[in-house]
Amino acid sequence: MIRFIPIISASLLLVVLLSSCEQVIDLPLRDSDARLVIEGGITDDPGSCRVRLSRVVNYDQSNDPLLVSGASVLIYDNGAEYPLTEMETGTYVNPQLIGIPGHAYRLVVTVDGETYSSTSFMNSKVEIDSLSFEKQSFFMDTNLVTHIHFKDPAGIENYYRYRFSTGGPLNNEIQIDRDLFFDGQDINQPLFGQGPKLFPGDTMFIELWGIDKGVYEYYSTLREILGGAGPSTASPANPTSNISGGAMGYFSAFTVARKWRVVE
Repeated sequence: MIRFIPIISASLLLVVLLSSCEQVIDLPLRDSDARLVIEGGITDDPGSCRVRLSRVVNYDQSNDPLLVSGASVLIYDNGAEYPLTEMETGTYVNPQLIGIPGHAYRLVVTVDGETYSSTSFMNSKVEIDSLSFEKQSFFMDTNLVTHIHFKDPAGIENYYRYRFSTGGPLNNEIQIDRDLFFDGQDINQPLFGQGPKLFPGDTMFIELWGIDKGVYEYYSTLREILGGAGPSTASPANPTSNISGGAMGYFSAFTVARKWRVVE
């Protein structure tokens, strides 16, 4: 089954990689007051548990983030409490905590006497079966489009994010998907906007993130804001956050599957 997803460039984002699978996004806000932004989560990779805290100001002012130090950051798993340590200003980690598929993780952040929380469920891991390449012509130009093949689990709501690299950092585009129309099917997903043209000998590296519904909605609304923002448009709304207490951003517990293939 071949499906097509919209791809919106993230050139408007200032992206800082916390780790190989965590992405931090500095948000333009509609509100007039500075707001706390919580970004981070936990994966099934060792050393991936990280949370970044910052404050950003109004969308029409300087949007340099103010990193938040001295916060209490805790993650709960089945009643067990795991504190995160401030590794550097605004970045909190627990290298020993590794996510387990099937578990729900609760984040609790306390800053200046205010408490914020979020819960994210880590679905069972979906592995990548294989990668393939197909020649496609676009306006008299021919390129190789990468296809990712995997089996969607039947009877479960699954949400995905695709990330890839052709030798450099992972792509910044917000490419997300859900199994609303392909539950339980074998998926053959072309990944457009994959960056530089591929040539024999190049290596394509793919990550398939298994995210939950709340994080999918966050990415979806953020993509709409970035795609529609412009001088002639109305002020954008804030992205849908899965964090309670009035903070912006997201907390995500997700699996990461990887696959690479050399172009022949």
